[in-house]
Amino acid sequence: MRRPGLSRAQKQHAREQRALLRLRRAAVKLTNAVDNGVVETDEVHGLEVAAFGYAGALTARERRRLSR
Repeated sequence: MRRPGLSRAQKQHAREQRALLRLRRAAVKLTNAVDNGVVETDEVHGLEVAAFGYAGALTARERRRLSR
């Protein structure tokens, strides 16, 4: 017997968690580059893309709540 599929809320939560993990990884890459004194635009751009991706994965209500 097949397992039932994920609910809409479970899918949304998984999407948010993946985007948050990408954001955290990009932040760590940028921090390591700053510590080494070699900051390139790739790390900054990666962080910016990850931040927009995370904001896009959130619901409008969550974005409003986090922006306060």
